[in-house]
Amino acid sequence: MCVYLPLTGDEEAQSGDSVREQALSAASRIQQAAADPDSLRAAAREELPQVLALTGRTWEEDDLDSYVYANLYTPENWAANLSEGAMEVLRGTSYGGCSVLENESSITVFLRLNPEEEYTAEDLRPYVTRSMKQNELDEALAAQGAELPHELDEQAIDALWK
Repeated sequence: MCVYLPLTGDEEAQSGDSVREQALSAASRIQQAAADPDSLRAAAREELPQVLALTGRTWEEDDLDSYVYANLYTPENWAANLSEGAMEVLRGTSYGGCSVLENESSITVFLRLNPEEEYTAEDLRPYVTRSMKQNELDEALAAQGAELPHELDEQAIDALWK
């Protein structure tokens, strides 16, 4: 589970070290509250409005799920989403532990959960099925797409790719 804190937003909003420092403070408070996923969500609900205001973004209560993700980040999909340094930090985070990662445009608080304790087999079925069959699905979709009739303007396509 993770909480995403953006550092950029409207051009007229605050920027720079002040926003980063305040967002890091918010991330630290979220990290301290992350004893369980419900506490992490409650802390995020408390901190996000202030962090978003710094970047000129507005906050609506319905926005919480846009900034708090319950996606499963696993070693299999980390490489597609994270830098090598971030992966090393997460590998070193114990289950139940919380890490704060930052880059140029965001700070993210990751709560590392043990899927065997937090999810049932039924909860994980769609994720596991997708992981196992993604390549096969991609190939089937590409083959079906190639068979569709089209009237592409080759000159326009060539112009776009130059």
